[in-house]
Amino acid sequence: MFILLGIISILGQVVLLRELTTLFYGSEMFYGFSLALWLLFTGLGSLWAGKQSLSKKSRIIFLITLSLLLPLLIIGLRWFIGHLVYFGQLPTPRQSFLALVLSLFIFCFPLGAAFPLLLGRLKQKTKVNLAYFKETIGFALGGLIFSLVLATTTFPLTDQLNRLSLSWRYPDLISHLNSRYNQIIVTQSQDQQAFFLNGRLSFTSAETLNTNQLLSLLVPWSKELDSALVLGNPNLARQLQSQFINQLDYLQTDPQLLELEKPLLGNSVTPVAGDLRRFLKLTPRFWDLIISSLGNPETLLTNRYYTRENFLVLKKHLTPGGVAAVIFSLPTDYQSQEALRFAASIFQAFNSTFPHTRLLAHQGQIILLGSQDSLQLYPHLLPPASRQLLELTVNDPQNQIITQALQLIKVPANTDLNPSAFFYQQLFFQTIFSFKFPQLLSQISFILPFILIFLFYLLLRQSSSRRRLGWLTAMSGFIFISLVVLTIFLFQIKIGYLYQQLSLILASALTGMALGVKLKSSAKTFSQLSWFGYLILILVLALSLSTGLVQFSWYWFVFVFLVGLNAGCIYAQLNQLYLQRSAHLSFIYSFDLFGGSLGALLTTSFILPVYGVAGLLVSLTAVILLASATHPE
Repeated sequence: MFILLGIISILGQVVLLRELTTLFYGSEMFYGFSLALWLLFTGLGSLWAGKQSLSKKSRIIFLITLSLLLPLLIIGLRWFIGHLVYFGQLPTPRQSFLALVLSLFIFCFPLGAAFPLLLGRLKQKTKVNLAYFKETIGFALGGLIFSLVLATTTFPLTDQLNRLSLSWRYPDLISHLNSRYNQIIVTQSQDQQAFFLNGRLSFTSAETLNTNQLLSLLVPWSKELDSALVLGNPNLARQLQSQFINQLDYLQTDPQLLELEKPLLGNSVTPVAGDLRRFLKLTPRFWDLIISSLGNPETLLTNRYYTRENFLVLKKHLTPGGVAAVIFSLPTDYQSQEALRFAASIFQAFNSTFPHTRLLAHQGQIILLGSQDSLQLYPHLLPPASRQLLELTVNDPQNQIITQALQLIKVPANTDLNPSAFFYQQLFFQTIFSFKFPQLLSQISFILPFILIFLFYLLLRQSSSRRRLGWLTAMSGFIFISLVVLTIFLFQIKIGYLYQQLSLILASALTGMALGVKLKSSAKTFSQLSWFGYLILILVLALSLSTGLVQFSWYWFVFVFLVGLNAGCIYAQLNQLYLQRSAHLSFIYSFDLFGGSLGALLTTSFILPVYGVAGLLVSLTAVILLASATHPE
């Protein structure tokens, strides 16, 4: 039964996390928030059911009911959002939070109660670790099944029911699929198609006017325009090829999305499927113009194309005199502090890469132009009507005002390991609904890790030996889940197809934890050296980030497996010590979940966005040293 519980748990976790993320903004930060609430509500359910028991027949009925709850929740969520907001409209943060809390509580509270209820009133306390081991084996099996078989299907719904429930949110739905990278939704209203990626509108098939205006501002900066590479905007690629150039390549990371985009590209554009950095590392080609028009970095998948590392790759593949152009949205008449920080993080990364840069503001969009040579205009490439728009835009005083504002503001440049633009984009988006919350978030972010470490110190020093075991377990859970969240973020940054492989990452972590519990389930004492396993893993990660190892998906599966192994060893030892003096079987289990919940929440919303990967690793090191200096008894 515990193996089945583990399978139900991991399948429910991955399906719900993906569904919630696609319903609300598509941001990977929702993975962290959802994981935090998941662990919190599971812990509450476990704590509540700690002294309850069920008959064998009731346990079977309970598991069947729990498994049927998942598809009902998916259908209910889609109905709720479809009737809450209009088509194309995004839920407000308050609406999102309400739906997130309710849906996760409905599933996770009984899921958390399941473990102690299935345990019943065990006479042999040593069986608790064995039950935990079996549950985590179920996690691993479920993760493998989902990643290898179910990730690109409509599970847990049939195709017909999936289409019907999606049509509540997308009333003009004509196509839907799950690729390695995205949930792709296509709608059609009259002759216009709209493409939604992970819940957000990406582009439409009819953007001719805006596209032609953008081309008028991009083309005249290249003296010779014989070749071009376009990322992310098929309309821009088609218009550029048909009006100005013969040889044009269009790059799309997602092969299945590229198949849907091909009719928009026409027959003369060369479509290329693949990751930009891998593609450019392998090709010897150079281009006169490279245009990146991927929308704002609202996800880590998109943010990786707005980092200093990516701009360096673009620069290496420009011809002499070639120009790179990066386009993103920003209010051009008035900018809040959050909007300025967001734009400045990209601007400073771009400015530090190219010797010569220029900023143009046009109708709520920022165009960054960069070259290794000085930027000069060649307006003769344009028709007369377009030259007038070019002159008005280039001479607009708002260009200089925004440029100076972005130069003066102090923010970290956007990089792979410090995705500041991604974080500031989330705050910038929140200002649409409220200015107070983003400002509060910005103010408390910088002191939160210090408050956290001080709080752990007080709890360890002033608690009884029984509660000290609980707090040490919570600290291990905090470290474990923080490293899992970090792995999720870095996998998306370095590899990209988290949408498909999320279950395998979680399964690897939990398989390691199962093995750790098994290895240490008979331990009578606690080894302080167990904490240093975390330190070794943090050191290995820090050293390997500058190597090519992190470009391979297997590296992340092995790393998170070892993190889980160490966490399992610590959990089993602390649990055995606790069971020697108390009969409350779910006490340590609940503390483990609460600590993990705190780790997911703080890592996602504060530590990683504000301090980057290095700051998170330093914070975790401080927590490890504090825990290792505390004797559990």
